[in-house]
Amino acid sequence: MIIGIDVRVLMSRSWTGVGEYTHGLLHALFRVGTDHEFYLFSSGSKKNQARVRQLWSLPNVRYVHTRVPNRILNPLLLLFCIKVDALVAWRLPAGKKINTFISPNIHFGRVSNKAKHIQIIHDLSFELYPEFLSLKRRLWHWLLLPKRVCQHAAHIVTPSNNTKRDVTMRYTISPEKVTCVYPGIDVPQPISDALSDSPYILYLGTVEPRKNVDAVVDGFLQSHLSAQGVRLVLAGSNGWKSRALFKKIAQHPEIEYRNYISTKEKRRLLAGATALVFPSFYEGFGFPPLEAMAAGTPVIAANRSSMPEVCGDAAWYVDPYSISGIANAMRIFANDLAIRDKYIHKGYTWVRQFEWGIAAKDILQLIRSL
Repeated sequence: MIIGIDVRVLMSRSWTGVGEYTHGLLHALFRVGTDHEFYLFSSGSKKNQARVRQLWSLPNVRYVHTRVPNRILNPLLLLFCIKVDALVAWRLPAGKKINTFISPNIHFGRVSNKAKHIQIIHDLSFELYPEFLSLKRRLWHWLLLPKRVCQHAAHIVTPSNNTKRDVTMRYTISPEKVTCVYPGIDVPQPISDALSDSPYILYLGTVEPRKNVDAVVDGFLQSHLSAQGVRLVLAGSNGWKSRALFKKIAQHPEIEYRNYISTKEKRRLLAGATALVFPSFYEGFGFPPLEAMAAGTPVIAANRSSMPEVCGDAAWYVDPYSISGIANAMRIFANDLAIRDKYIHKGYTWVRQFEWGIAAKDILQLIRSL
């Protein structure tokens, strides 16, 4: 079987959750699907293409790249209704065709009826919480026509049952057309040089309103843990609408901000943290809590959206609107070793069920069933 995959999301130099998901799933998919041929579509600069090509060098993986800049390609795909799978199909040997086309994220360019289209939807934050997106991002999603894409797809895959419910209810789609496939979590090797010079609470993720980082900072300040020598470390790229937050951070030397970090540094930060705090208002899945559990770090998570489903009983839940609740959770994990150890062990047990190999097999089984 020939499977086309849109990997434009991997062209970015700094991956967020969608990029991590795509890389993890494809890495496992190529490993277990050796009897299939995979054609990966990408666009943009030659430099970015080279970075993607370095990810996989396998006999059943081929690359189809157009060097047309995305700022030109996207309008062309939109205005002329160019089919993405057609851009891949013309590179196939004579007599072959794309059987299935996987879109790991909604992007410009539709998929024709010649291939069975599997669309992955990570969350519907742009529909349910538009106030958390900039005007530019709202316009972007409006142009992508996500509802139409989902209704025309042969099948939809979501990373959680919470997102599945959002998709079926918001877009009036039959639940039989949507399948939840949990992502995997890579369990890291033990870290010997974790950042342990002083205790710290960690936030990991983009700094933007939906992630509720203001509550993380306010909760930490209210906890007065700095009097015990505990710091707050924020790690992740700067999103939008965060100027006031950074002004506040600048006034408190006990709060440290790190921009986008490497995988190695992320693992060191997770391994050395007293706790990870992740009080997002909305998440389609959320990798950081499970990454923290895999690293042996207890998790403070919001009792909203997919978090209770993703973290089970292995996280300490807080109301994301309650600053005092967040502050109290931070104090508990900083001072009660018995509770901290309890949630560390719960996390280790819980995170084992999330395997990329299982996810890849589920996707291949879905492809065969269409």
